[in-house]
Amino acid sequence: MRYSASRSDTWLTYGEQKHHVHLSHAFTTLMDTRRAFESQQRALELSAPTSSMTRTLLNIDAAACFHHNGDTEQACHRAVATLAALPDG
Repeated sequence: MRYSASRSDTWLTYGEQKHHVHLSHAFTTLMDTRRAFESQQRALELSAPTSSMTRTLLNIDAAACFHHNGDTEQACHRAVATLAALPDG
């Protein structure tokens, strides 16, 4: 499923997208990389293409997962590419 405004959280709801962003971070911290990658993918599917902060946080979690899985080189490449893609300001 692609991004839908109805799936984003509002003042009155806790949307599926935010739920998966939080799960991504929790699973990354717990080193459960399989479940972290799944939540990252789902959160990205539900995130607006212009949501640079959310996408950056998910990509940093993904970089940490690569490191946890022993692929530190890929983790470094992913982290550098993510930070380089941030908008100015």
